[in-house]
Parts: sequence; structure tokens; C-alpha cells
Amino acid sequence: MSWNKPLVIINCSDSKKNGTLKPLDLYNCKNTLANIIKSFSDSLDEWSKDLFPGYRGYIPPRIEDVIEVVIISAKHGLLLGGGDKIEPYDLQMPSTEKGLDEYVKKHKRQARATINALSIDKRPVYVCLTNRYKKAFFAMCGTQLSKVNNLYISEDHRGIGELRGRLNMVCKKIAKDFIYSSPYYKCYRNHPIVFTSGASCAQEMEVYTASGSLSNIGTSLHYVNSHKNSKGAAFIKEVLKKHSGSTIKGHIFYDNGFVSNQNLDLKWVLREYSDFIDTVKTERHKLTIVLPDDLNPERAIEILESNKDEITALLDKWVRVVLPIHDVVTIKGIKSHASKMLQVLGWHPNITAGIPCLADRKYSLSKVEAILSLKNPDGKQAFEGVHFFGLSKTEKRIKAFNSRLTIAQLYDMKTISYDANRANALWGNKAKNNRPGTKIETLLEEQLALPPAARSSFVSVSIDYDIEIVKDFYLNKIDLDNYLIATSLINDVLPKILKIDIYHNQVLSDEIVQRSVRAKLSSLNSYHWSKISHNIIHKLHDFNLINYRAIESINYFDKRKIVYSKLIQH
Repeated sequence: MSWNKPLVIINCSDSKKNGTLKPLDLYNCKNTLANIIKSFSDSLDEWSKDLFPGYRGYIPPRIEDVIEVVIISAKHGLLLGGGDKIEPYDLQMPSTEKGLDEYVKKHKRQARATINALSIDKRPVYVCLTNRYKKAFFAMCGTQLSKVNNLYISEDHRGIGELRGRLNMVCKKIAKDFIYSSPYYKCYRNHPIVFTSGASCAQEMEVYTASGSLSNIGTSLHYVNSHKNSKGAAFIKEVLKKHSGSTIKGHIFYDNGFVSNQNLDLKWVLREYSDFIDTVKTERHKLTIVLPDDLNPERAIEILESNKDEITALLDKWVRVVLPIHDVVTIKGIKSHASKMLQVLGWHPNITAGIPCLADRKYSLSKVEAILSLKNPDGKQAFEGVHFFGLSKTEKRIKAFNSRLTIAQLYDMKTISYDANRANALWGNKAKNNRPGTKIETLLEEQLALPPAARSSFVSVSIDYDIEIVKDFYLNKIDLDNYLIATSLINDVLPKILKIDIYHNQVLSDEIVQRSVRAKLSSLNSYHWSKISHNIIHKLHDFNLINYRAIESINYFDKRKIVYSKLIQH
């Protein structure tokens, strides 16, 4: 089992136990942050019912043994929770700027050395500090936190009560993370749903689904609707059907299309969604739609109010419905705005929060937490799940991704998803030729113009695309002038059981025999085509039955498929 202990940073407390004790034990008094962590000591025992039968006797560790606790002390600087014993003291963090500066100057070197020794770049870090202690900690160690790829900081909490509540959620999350990573438990986390968005037609969707890891497709009503691209709609249904039963594959993200066309009719959008959903017979819960929205808060409320009946009907169909929540200046304002929208929709339980993450629209993590922490009038989670618009798990954005995912998991969102337009990242202007997909596509086109023997091994298109060329010739281009020689050539490479007898009945006309040959060839499966194509393509070329220039036979989407396969491999 691989387990990097998460680091939890808390502050000391006025209340302390008597005696010389380890720091976490010394501060373990009622209503302290240390007490929250200690109260979870036996929390892993609650999962005993989920142990595999062969591990019923397994004794789980205490929660403080699976995390690393660091405590910022008004007297000692940074302390390890399980470190050397200390005695009680009566000292608080200075409240004045001068006093705080003196504290930082005194403890900065020791604090930075402590943090450096903990390899914080290799583990999740949770910072749960009251405001004065947080200010001191960041003055000492703030620059070091830039190394952390998975960082949670409790910001803008309203008093110690809310801070304690957040630390409580941190402990619950860490306990779950440990259980999910342990080989002893039959528990599995529901992983975030990753949507490859921006697909505009069935062929492009097929490019993405060629890789099993990209089987969750994102498109929009701008590209796929009842008036155009029926193949795209059919492909969406096929993806849902194909991955029936899978929890991580076969999800569809169906955006409203307002990004591409802000003049779309709202009623039309809702009607298109409703009509499409009615044609989906199974796996509706794997279809995500996005309600019409507006950057202006007042206008966003008006949209919901004027279309409440249609939206409620969509919510009742139990597809996944995303309610976009755009930025408002203050945390209080964005909570109020989100609450008003939920109130208009009757606090329906099937609402997923939609949170923008693109550079020009994203908002602070404090606002993300404010939205996901909302409760309905019954005190339950207001949102069923969360969708992050324009967020990807790339190396460049891994910190933004992890921080938002952590908040979503802290608030126990049932479904978590994100989408990013991968096509824009891979394909660009051919003249500039600076995108990875475009570079490979240019090389591919150059190589396809060459005879197979002269091509670069990197391109190696013969196996897959010679099949398509040979198959296309035999199924669509056999005519009365070439079918005899073409059939003779393919008979040389077909297994005996599949050979085609074109001389068994001399009284039949050439047209009938030709149709018979084509019917026989149509029955061949992909395995047989793959076996014969590479062996026969040169003979077809030698007999002038095909003019072998593959670049003319491979269309736009075929080229995209092979380029994408190369990108996946490399």
C-alpha cells in the first residue's frame, strides 16, 4: 500500500492539559483544533464492516498515525504533533503588527527548516489556522507552499466554529482517502468524470473515443440538435449504450451552446434537451446538460423564473442538470445569488453546481467553498454534485485542479466532473505548425504521399489504413472489368475456407457473379481484412487496380484518428 501522509497544519490553543506531553496531546482540550483530530482517533474502526472477509482481524491505525500534524505554537514556533514533549505555557500569538513581526523574525528559520524536512511537495497539505496564526505562518513559510501540488487552505471562515467544522471535514476526507487506498477494504472512490469537450460531429467524437480513456464526450446544442448533425445525436446515444454499467466511461456532457451563439432561443434550448432526453432509454443519469445562463446575476434569475416549469421538468427526468453560477464580487454576494437561484427552482435535489474555471471567468477558492457549502432549508447539501467548466488535469493546471477537487470531496459531492477543450490544445494553424497534433498531421501527410516501403516507421499507417483502402476497393469499386482479376488476387491470400469460386456456374451472367463476389466479401470480418490487406495491396497496385496514393484515400477524420493514436502512444 502506498500512502503519503497528508500534512495537517493547526494552531495551539489557550486551553492545555497539565503535565509534560506531546504537543497534540497537550492541546487536546474541549473545543480545540487538536481535540477535533484526537476525536477521530478511532474513526477508521467504523469501516470494519467493509473489510474483505480474509482481513476481518485487521486492526486499523489511529487517525493521527496516518496523518502528519504540525502545530504552530505561540511559544515554540512549529511543532510536530507527535514530536518531543513540552510543558504547558501561557502565551498567545501577538495581535499587533510589531509583535507579529518579532515573532516571525524569531521563529522563521526553525519553521522553514521544519517544513522543508516534511517534503511537502509530495503530499497533500491542509492548512486550518485562525487568522492571526495563519498570518504568522504565511509570513514564515508562505513561499514554501508554492511547491505543494495539492493544497487546501481554510479561508474566510466565520469564527472558530466554522474553522473547527472544516477541520472535521478534513479528518473525514483523510480517513476516506486512507480506506480507499488500502488493500484491506472493499471500498472504491467514485472518480471525477473527465469530459473531452468541443466535439462538433460524430467523426470527431469517434476520434476521442478511439482511446478508452477519452470515452466521456462533450458537445453542445450549437453543434448537435434536431435540425443538424443527426449522426452526432445517434453517436451520443451509442456511447451511453456501449458503456452501460460503467461508472467512469460513457458519460456525455451536452452544453447549451450559448458560448458559440448567444442569440439562441431559451425555449428552443430547453425543448431540444427535453426531446433528446425522451429518446434516451437507458443510462440517463450519465447524461449531463447545462441550463441556460447569463453573466448578469439579475438576468440569470429572470431566466430561471420565466422558464421554471420547463427546467423543473428536466430536473424530474433525472439526467444530471448543471446550474452555472457566475462570479459575484463578494463571498456573501455569491452565496446569496446561488441561494436565490436554488430557491426559484424549489431547492430541487437534482441540481449540480456549475463553476467556471477558465482564466477570464474563474473565481477564488473561497467562493468555490462558499457555493459548495450551501445547505437547503432542511439542512442538507444544496447541490448534488459539481461540474468545473474549462478545467483540466494538465501539468500546468494541476494545482488549480487539485485544490478544487479537494474542496468538492470535503463537501462530499456525489458527482464531480470537469471538461476541457482538448481539440484546441492539439490542433492549430498549419502555417505556424506549433501544436503537437498539427506537427504529427503534417508529417503524416508527407509520409502518406510516399510508397509504403519509403515511409517513416513512426507513421506506420499500413496496418490500419491499408485495410480501409483495400476494403473500400473490394466493396465499392469492383466492376465488370476488374472483378475477375481482383477476385483471383484476393483468393491467393484468403484462407481456403473463405476462397471465392467464380467459375462454379458458367451460365450465370457476369453481373450476377460480380454481385455474388461482393456479397461474399461483405461477410468478411475486420480480422480477415487485417490479415489480407497488407499482403494484397501491392498486387492491386501492380495490376493497376488501384492508384496507390493513400493521402487521397484517407479523409480528414481518418487522419485525426491516426494522429490521436500517436499522441496517446507518446
